[in-house]
Amino acid sequence: MLGARSSILMFIAIIPTSRCDDLVPKCSGTFVTNVDRVIALTNHNIVRTELQEGFVKDKNKKSYPAAENMYKMRWSCKLEEMAQRLVQGCELPPTTPPTKHALNFKAYVSLFPFEPSKPYTKLNDVINTAYGEWNAQSRKLDATNKFDPKIEQLANMLNSATTSVGCSAQLCGDGVLASVACVYDQPALSAGKDIYKVGRPCAQDSDCTAFSPAKCDSKSSLCERLH
Repeated sequence: MLGARSSILMFIAIIPTSRCDDLVPKCSGTFVTNVDRVIALTNHNIVRTELQEGFVKDKNKKSYPAAENMYKMRWSCKLEEMAQRLVQGCELPPTTPPTKHALNFKAYVSLFPFEPSKPYTKLNDVINTAYGEWNAQSRKLDATNKFDPKIEQLANMLNSATTSVGCSAQLCGDGVLASVACVYDQPALSAGKDIYKVGRPCAQDSDCTAFSPAKCDSKSSLCERLH
């Protein structure tokens, strides 16, 4: 049986470009294409589904507890614009990070870990590489639903209060080869705070109570806002 990551990545691989326009809003004024947006947004929702299905593992290969009221993320053009400003100029790190929004930021100063002779050539390569590193933070700790700085980027993706994200990436020159930023609609968490409330994934629409109206998508084990 395919896990959430495999099945959704297969979906991305075969998705027609025309279909991408139906999944994310048409943003303008940044370097990011709609295909890049779909990949970035889907990566965020993959890890949420993986949490619900027991695929997010800790350092002992134990599953992180599932969450109640975990919603699918939406794409925000406003947050994408903020992310775009943070990657412009290829700073390491950005000199003016947002104060009211959590931020995932990564700058790459070396070549591909899996192809040392080649630099980054596509934005979605940068996005996917950063996502893989953020997702892997789960293995730094024992399974928990509490925020710890060691899993800051993963926690930003799993924060159940967060329902919108916008990302951008930029290919750079010498020194910093590429950078990627994702900005979230909620502030950064502090140590010891709940990332989410432990509970059963939704099975029916009435389980989705954090935001209304909402429905339960049983295929992803996530709630979905209806407006």
